[in-house]
Amino acid sequence: MNYFYLLFLLLVFPLWLVLRALTFKPKKLNKIIIEDVDMDFDKAISRFAGMIKIPTVSHADVSLEDPAVFRKFQDYLNEAYPLVTKTCPRQILGPKGLLYHWKGKSSEKASVFMAHYDVVPVNREGWSRDPFGAEIIDNVLWGRGTLDTKCTLCGVMEAAEYLLSKGFVPEHDIYLSFSGDEEPHGPSCPAIVEELKKENIKVDFVLDEGGAVVEGVFPGIKERFAVIGIGEKGQMDAELSMESKGGHASTPPRHTIVGELSKAVCNIENNPLPMHITPPVSAMFDVLGRHAGLGMRLVFANLKVFYPLFNLLTKKTGGELNAMLRTTTAVTKMSGSDAFNVIPPKASIGINIRYLAEDGRENIVSHFKRVIKNEDIKIEVKYDEEPSRYSKIDCPEFELLSDAIRQTWENALVTPYLMMACSDSRHYSRISDKVYRFSAMHLTKEERGLIHGNDERIRLDEFKRTLAFFVRIMNKF
Repeated sequence: MNYFYLLFLLLVFPLWLVLRALTFKPKKLNKIIIEDVDMDFDKAISRFAGMIKIPTVSHADVSLEDPAVFRKFQDYLNEAYPLVTKTCPRQILGPKGLLYHWKGKSSEKASVFMAHYDVVPVNREGWSRDPFGAEIIDNVLWGRGTLDTKCTLCGVMEAAEYLLSKGFVPEHDIYLSFSGDEEPHGPSCPAIVEELKKENIKVDFVLDEGGAVVEGVFPGIKERFAVIGIGEKGQMDAELSMESKGGHASTPPRHTIVGELSKAVCNIENNPLPMHITPPVSAMFDVLGRHAGLGMRLVFANLKVFYPLFNLLTKKTGGELNAMLRTTTAVTKMSGSDAFNVIPPKASIGINIRYLAEDGRENIVSHFKRVIKNEDIKIEVKYDEEPSRYSKIDCPEFELLSDAIRQTWENALVTPYLMMACSDSRHYSRISDKVYRFSAMHLTKEERGLIHGNDERIRLDEFKRTLAFFVRIMNKF
């Protein structure tokens, strides 16, 4: 009997794994018909540049903002898009929320196209160009907001203006939802969602910023693929702090509180929370894994078998794939003494945590206490935004979105994924189970690094595809 099991393990089991990999093939897709969009792209680019020139910089401390700048942007939309202004009544909700209502043939259900028009602050010394100059150099438009997210806001407005000029009437109501305080997690989008909820609007489709068309991110996949966020991780800020009697640095204790906190950080980083293959990531593996080479297909077709190896690999390498699979911790703040020769009476370390729904707040804090092993270190949660619920993918709305992407970026694979960052769309998860996060553009690794960074810019050939995409997707509703 033992020989039989040994033979099974050495011969039959590996053959079974290979057979599963060989039958793990791409699924058949419906045929796509691509129709050209005869938009005046030059005028659209000019209007886009006008948006970038308005420095709508938002802050958590609103006293640092210039309200006149945000009003200027709101007025600019009215002037730049006369048909939208005439046809779609606009409400200002919350401090800086804009909600346009485009009435369709039916009000039974509605779709929402989202973006935000506020941008993060800039360090002008780090920029090669004026961050609000909207310069066009070698067919590239430079400026804060070109990627995040005045590009998609412009795409939504241009598509609506274009379709209105063609006499298009949507089958169902469409809402254009823009907030001016997304970056500091402001109250404008929640106010918009509350208004829709109060009016009993059935929201059946929501599209906001999120994933993009990318390449070189997923192991074994050479093709471009579009990732649609169907959920977001939660975000938590936690502070580790410790107190002492202080004193002169010439007679230190064996371990200062800064040293103890440093050891705690090392223990947290060396003991990450467990890996979870969530529904969005499982769906992504099912799509992309089928297109990988045989070696990676072997892994993804038999993930339960290779789970320990996959867990170890992602834990060691970190990066985007690891961040999709587990709750992550990033130490971002430290404070102690103001002088080199003074032992601080109090020291603290700040940690930003992006967590999966499978790991709750209490579980994360308990994990920290368990690996830190120091009862004198206080753990305090300063901020906690729970993960969003996951949106449906087995529905016509997701298929329509996928079709519009494939019509715009030919031969691109389309897959769900879990978004690591937080966006305003999480508020819409309260009233809709079809909230999708896709920034309609192809972004290289370098370009993804420009978001919130210096020298943010967009290729105008890619921006034209953004515009065409929004025409195609909006035309389907």
